[in-house]
Amino acid sequence: MNEKFWKIGFTIIVIFSLFSQVSAIHILQTDNSTYQNSTLENESSHKVFCELAVNTELTNSAETAKILQEIYESKEYDFQYITYVSDQYPQASDWLSDEYNVRGFPTCFFDGGFEVLYNVPALKDHYENKIYIASYRNVYDLDVFLNTRWFEDCCSQKLDIEINVKNNEETAYNGILKVYIVERNSRWTYQSGENNESYKYAFLDFAMDERIIVPAGENVTFAAPTWVPFIFDGVDGGEIVAIAVLSDQYPYKGYSDPPYNEYSFSSHAVDEVAVKKVRRKTIKSNPITIEKPLEKMLQILQRFLFRLSSFFHNINEIMNKVF
Repeated sequence: MNEKFWKIGFTIIVIFSLFSQVSAIHILQTDNSTYQNSTLENESSHKVFCELAVNTELTNSAETAKILQEIYESKEYDFQYITYVSDQYPQASDWLSDEYNVRGFPTCFFDGGFEVLYNVPALKDHYENKIYIASYRNVYDLDVFLNTRWFEDCCSQKLDIEINVKNNEETAYNGILKVYIVERNSRWTYQSGENNESYKYAFLDFAMDERIIVPAGENVTFAAPTWVPFIFDGVDGGEIVAIAVLSDQYPYKGYSDPPYNEYSFSSHAVDEVAVKKVRRKTIKSNPITIEKPLEKMLQILQRFLFRLSSFFHNINEIMNKVF
């Protein structure tokens, strides 16, 4: 009898042990250790990145821009947004077409397309809900820091940027590092009542767009190519903001026209964001010296030709609208 009970007890222990192992395997398969799950800590897992695409001729674009800025100023959510003023800036329009296959305006892409709002009523709740959902995504555990150096003299402007990425994971991070250059108070405006309001954080250019690798547990500093603002009328260095965005290298399918889902694009989910307002440092203008007269003259000629090209582009846009 004792032997019979011993066998039954042993069988129960074995079955329980196997069940525990199966459960443990299931947990390991569903819990990817390379991701940081901050929802368990009841806090945002990362700074959410919002990309707002607008058209200045559409009333709902202006309303949406105003709402997003109100949410941003409230400081209730950890997020940063930029604005693509599509009908005023060809570079913004081209990027939207190539990267997001944009359907219309306004459209807001959250964390690289993880969530998308397309042509919805301009209500704050819509945007707050999407920011909230994106803020609790599972992301890689990374820290990102920015250093910027702005230089300006009589004939040229340039910006040097360094990006430090710390990988807190036990595996290497393979991702995409983009550095956006935006204008905090844009030259492009919208009508708000009787006043003209500037679009905020308007996209101007990329200082960097490269695939990177950061070994497990290490810090790596990346130097972006020197950014030179080839923009009509130049820029005010005091209005420039650099935004570093780290995204997963593996794309998934997103749509720019929910809920219809006819305009697809390859989305790269955002893992971390860092923001740095540029501090101006003006260098006193030096006369052209005999050592580098050609270099100075080429800089002046380059800026003149770019502004001339932009001038004719604007004339062409006006003519197209008139005729």
